[in-house]
Amino acid sequence: MRNAVRLVVATLAFLALGCSTTYVPLRYEAAAPHTGPDTPLVSVGAIQEGRNISYGPDWLGAIRGGYGNELKRLRTQKPTTEVVQEALADGLRARGVYAEPGQGKYSIEGTLTKLDCSEYFNLEAHAHADIRVVETSSHALLYSRSYQADETEGGFGAGIFASVETLRVLAEKTLRELVDQVLDDPSLRQAIQGQ
Repeated sequence: MRNAVRLVVATLAFLALGCSTTYVPLRYEAAAPHTGPDTPLVSVGAIQEGRNISYGPDWLGAIRGGYGNELKRLRTQKPTTEVVQEALADGLRARGVYAEPGQGKYSIEGTLTKLDCSEYFNLEAHAHADIRVVETSSHALLYSRSYQADETEGGFGAGIFASVETLRVLAEKTLRELVDQVLDDPSLRQAIQGQ
């Protein structure tokens, strides 16, 4: 009996101290597909890294234990700046105005200032970016603005039993909200249409 108790205690200690890493996809999916004709108008330019990336350019977040210690790390399958570029491109495709890089009359570029998620007690996800619209041929700045999307959901502090997939879905939802804010912003659209 004493050996069984020691084994259980040792296993729980190992689980509490161990940390796993999962590489997760983040994708943009439009609420409704574009059905009209496409007008290639806007390209996606460079998205610069503006976050503190001491954990690496693919850092997304972590599920944390009772002392704030990392139990499960989430990383994107490619650098997060590329994830955001692809999400913006997919958002433009969903609106029927996507042009291949450098071929659009206008280009959306920017700086990623925050993209992360965490679960300690609640689940949180954040996506912030400084976005610029430039005329592709002249590189003239037409518009710039900061955007942010933040989501919080109640949790129950599941710790080691928390779901990486649940946290990933919240991060993906938050990224989609950021892209929709940018591409559906009337001021951004006016900056392009007014040219």
